[in-house]
Order: sequence, then C-alpha cells, then structure tokens
Amino acid sequence: MKKIDVVAAVISDNQNKILCAQKAAHDKDPFRWEFPGGKVEENESYTLALKREIKEELNLAIEVRSLITETVHISEQRTIFLKVFSANVISGQLSENVHSQVKWLGIDELNDMDWLDADKKIIGEVIEYQNGNK
Repeated sequence: MKKIDVVAAVISDNQNKILCAQKAAHDKDPFRWEFPGGKVEENESYTLALKREIKEELNLAIEVRSLITETVHISEQRTIFLKVFSANVISGQLSENVHSQVKWLGIDELNDMDWLDADKKIIGEVIEYQNGNK
C-alpha cells in the first residue's frame, strides 16, 4: 500500500473565517471540500511543502504558524499521513488554479460541508483550535 505525507493549511483571515477549497470535477472525490495543501515531496520539509502547495494552488504566500493536528487516513489504495497547520496570508491575489471553488467560511459553517474523509476527521480539532485562538 502506498504511503503519502500530506500537509494542509487552516488559513484564517482577520474576521476568523477559514479558507476552504472544493475539489475540481476531474479530481478524485470531485466537488468535496478540503483544507488546501498537498503532497510533501522527497527531501522537503512540511513547512516548505505547504508554502509551495498554497502558492501553486491559490497564488498566495503564507506564513505557517503552528501544527494544529495530525491524523492517518487509510483507503484501499493508500495510507495518508496528514499534518494540519495554522497559517495566514502574507501576500498574493487569491485565484482558483486547481479547485472548483474556494470560500471563506465561518466556524459555524464547517460542519455543513461535504469534506474529504481525511479532512472530516479533523474538523472538530480545527474548530476547537480556532475557538481558542480568537
């Protein structure tokens, strides 16, 4: 079974909203929601991978702040080791380079979205983290 290291960003704005992304129609799990990020390349740190992925996917430069949580998700084809970090935007103009859409969502809206399975596992921890960092 293939093992993959993945990083994701909980990017907050100054109104305590979080940037969430919907997978594109041609992706695996189309139209499901995720925290933006992606695969860690060989010999790449988690922080550098997250900065690179956010720049590629959303055209944003971010500051990675702290680890919120981590989880393991096992599917038929692969095992995903997911690390989720808090982050904020430093610069850039948000663009939807790979997603169907992106939205800034409030904490109270997160449970209403159709999340990818790995992201669904950590929603409670993200909400708890955000509520503790207002």
